[in-house]
Amino acid sequence: MPTKRSGPLVGKCPKCGNNIVLKKSFYGCSNYPEC
Repeated sequence: MPTKRSGPLVGKCPKCGNNIVLKKSFYGCSNYPEC
């Protein structure tokens, strides 16, 4: 399943391994809310 991306890639999620991205004014897992 492709991950949803809404901003620049900044790292990997420590919980699930997917990308951490900048979402407006905060960082979050690209696999949210499934993560």
